[in-house]
Amino acid sequence: MFSSIASLSVHFAPFFAFLQEGAPAAAKESPFNFLPLLLIGGLAWFLLIAPERKMRKERTAMLSALKKNDPVVTTGGMFGVITRLDDDSVTLRIDKDVHVRVQRSAVAGLPNQEKAGDDKEKEKGKDKDSKDQPDSESK
Repeated sequence: MFSSIASLSVHFAPFFAFLQEGAPAAAKESPFNFLPLLLIGGLAWFLLIAPERKMRKERTAMLSALKKNDPVVTTGGMFGVITRLDDDSVTLRIDKDVHVRVQRSAVAGLPNQEKAGDDKEKEKGKDKDSKDQPDSESK
């Protein structure tokens, strides 16, 4: 089909001419051209970065507030009670005469104390709802 490079350039001459002319003139610059980029950055901040910073701050406060005899859960899922605190480690009693030393950062949190209170409130709400409705047995 193409016997040489010279014949190739003849067939594609219009395309090569377009490339030599360069890119079309850029649109007029406007300060509003960066507005979508700024909006996406702001959205990323409020949806991703700010909540992560808040959770990190709460976790740091929780780890620094640990004290002896606090029940905790480790990141591995082990439940225990703090018996000793060091700068970067915590000793947990996980059973009678069984002590485990873990890094302070391995403490995931306190075992469901806040959630237990929420569950009790939900149960109270269910009890109220069930008292408002007549029993089917009394009919």
